[in-house]
Amino acid sequence: MQSNKRNGAVLAVTLFFLLLLMLLSLRFGSTYLATRDFFGGLLRKAGYERSTVILYAVRLPRMLAGVFAGAGLALSGSLLQRVTDNPLAAPNVLGINAGAGFFVILCLSLFPAHPHLIPLAAFFGAATVALCILALSRKLGADRLTIMLCGVAFSALFGAGISFLSVTD
Repeated sequence: MQSNKRNGAVLAVTLFFLLLLMLLSLRFGSTYLATRDFFGGLLRKAGYERSTVILYAVRLPRMLAGVFAGAGLALSGSLLQRVTDNPLAAPNVLGINAGAGFFVILCLSLFPAHPHLIPLAAFFGAATVALCILALSRKLGADRLTIMLCGVAFSALFGAGISFLSVTD
């Protein structure tokens, strides 16, 4: 019972600070908005169209993207720690970041004039390694330790590939 109260209090404080930081990220930016302009734009009052555009077209999407990206990273990290039963689990333990890095280096080597493909290459590299580890663990009926060892092996393999491409290119 005491633990539930403590968890509820921690959640309430965390949500309070999240909302406060979200409001502050709307309030402050590269373009100065006076307090009157900020609230006028936030409430979409007449005469504050410039502030409304700044808030709703620039700052709000950027703030929401940051919140959702942070939530996604927190969720994926929590799931990774839970699945591996390891509080220190990170993407490098499973070789996911090495796969992403290898595909980025490969993309830069093959398509140097197309840097806009880098995020796509990183995503496909990370997804490829994750799916390979998932397929291996399913085929082997592996436990958590074997999955982590497969991840370390993939990390070493793709790390060697990164070194090879870096030296030869």
